[in-house]
Amino acid sequence: MIRPPFIAEGVHYDLGHLAPSVLLCPRPGPTVADEPHLRIEIAFSHHCYTVNTADDPGAAQVYHVRERGDVRLFNAARWALSRAHLPGMIATLPAAKVEHTWEQRNYRYALTTPLPEGSVYQMFFSLRRSAEAGTDLRLFVESAYPISPASRPRAPGIIRFAILAMKVLRGEPIRHPPRR
Repeated sequence: MIRPPFIAEGVHYDLGHLAPSVLLCPRPGPTVADEPHLRIEIAFSHHCYTVNTADDPGAAQVYHVRERGDVRLFNAARWALSRAHLPGMIATLPAAKVEHTWEQRNYRYALTTPLPEGSVYQMFFSLRRSAEAGTDLRLFVESAYPISPASRPRAPGIIRFAILAMKVLRGEPIRHPPRR
């Protein structure tokens, strides 16, 4: 979904950094020289730049974002963080290690460099086989926001993104660590 720029409280906001794109991911392990990279369609949820209306009840006059029946409030701090960090995080995914989440349907990828105030910016995403011609997988960024390291739940396990991508493409089971 391409989101148009908008003006909120007199400030112009561009959402071009959240436009759909394609990420090329090298296939892990030994490959044939002419074997193509995985083509991963990238899409973003509005949760990357908004907050729940209950999180900020005083912001009724602020720009509301409605997608698929979900109404949220625009948040300039989340927008700025998404603009500053999400494009780079997406670009480095092929070489990254990502964490399982306890929900077992999403994965988490966090910046290794903490933000100035000591928090960590984390991105939650799901990965599925793509139904679109010309792409192998679809990565949907469900949400992205900062969290203090003390509040960040411990990950049940870690997997290299490229391995995860190949397992999803092949329809292989992904072993989630047992709950503790």
